Amino acid sequence: MAKTTKNADPDEEISFETAIAKIESIVEEIEDDEIGLDVLITKYEEGIKTLKVCDAQLEQARLRISQLEEKHRKDAAPTLAPFDGATTES
Repeated sequence: MAKTTKNADPDEEISFETAIAKIESIVEEIEDDEIGLDVLITKYEEGIKTLKVCDAQLEQARLRISQLEEKHRKDAAPTLAPFDGATTES
């Protein structure tokens, strides 16, 4: 069980993979015909909340990838230099 404080959202501390598994579990529960409306709504809210955590984590990953790509472009920028093996006129 993740450590949380009273003000912290426990879902914000879970891994992306754990959150996806949690959403899959919630979907299975919602699809169960035996579930009551109140429980259904509670599960739906829990799913939306977990989905927002996933979305935030994906956005951070996209930002990190963009930053890495930008750094790579800068590091790998071509430089113009004379070619030592150029043919010379005779």
